[in-house]
Amino acid sequence: MRLEIHNISKSFGHLKANDHISFTFEGGRIYAILGENGAGKST
Repeated sequence: MRLEIHNISKSFGHLKANDHISFTFEGGRIYAILGENGAGKST
């Protein structure tokens, strides 16, 4: 199984946190999002 996400964006008012990001997740693999506290990993 594969999950594809295309061109996602997130803004806070005029501040762009992410702009047109795409991902492909392949089945049978483990993925993690890493970053500092407050960096917006769960946003």
